[in-house]
Amino acid sequence: MLRPLAFLALAALVSACSTSRPTPEADAPSPEADATRQTPPSVSQRLDHPEHADVQVVGHIVEPRQLDPTPERLAGLRVPDGFEVSVFARDLVNPRMIAVADDGAVYVTRRSVGDVILLKDADGDGRADGEPTVVASRPGMHGIALDGDTAYLVTVKDLYRARILDDGTFAPLERLADDLPDGGQHPNRMVVVGPDGHVYLTAGSTCNACAETNPENATMLRVAPDGSSRTIYATGLRNTIGYGFHPETGALYGMDHGIDWLGDNEQHEELNQIVEGAA
Repeated sequence: MLRPLAFLALAALVSACSTSRPTPEADAPSPEADATRQTPPSVSQRLDHPEHADVQVVGHIVEPRQLDPTPERLAGLRVPDGFEVSVFARDLVNPRMIAVADDGAVYVTRRSVGDVILLKDADGDGRADGEPTVVASRPGMHGIALDGDTAYLVTVKDLYRARILDDGTFAPLERLADDLPDGGQHPNRMVVVGPDGHVYLTAGSTCNACAETNPENATMLRVAPDGSSRTIYATGLRNTIGYGFHPETGALYGMDHGIDWLGDNEQHEELNQIVEGAA
């Protein structure tokens, strides 16, 4: 049965990796202006190496401007037949990752708040009932995956497991690992349960483009359900955010972030098939 799409105000995915930000334009766009605006077109970053003292990289930063999900804007969205878009919940601060349980319960991580919230729609009207319930709290909470009555959660350094109780809340968190690689430039960890029952999580690179000192950075890791037997599943993944297993073939696919500051046309994002042992 198709459920209405939950329209949650997700955090902006476009960000700048420069150490200095451009000065915003003096005149802010009107509310009815286009949703994206371009900051001054000559943002540059000088490389911090004497041998490259005369090299400048010029890039343009496009920053999406947040718009309210009004009925008129929602009606203008194009979706496949059988789907619709509506507001499921509002004022969630900075929702990041979403996981939906078999019974329809919606779990959302909030990195800046450092928690996981539970949203329910018991009456089936397509809107969350009342205020969200906080079911777990840890600084930097980001990744979440559900496997039956078990939830896996990940922060920058820690992997947790919790039993999902009958009311949808979590039992006390059990820490499975506390030594995940440093986050550096890419601290947002994701976690997915594979068809083999193992936990797959990503550890992004610590910098823009450098030789990592920890072999687990810029990788996909595989961990047994109890947190043991952690191995490197694949390497050469700068920062894979958003990945999953094909439901029929079992192949693993993921979106990887490209290197910043190579020019406007040379920092491609990639959709990769992630193969065990590949680099």
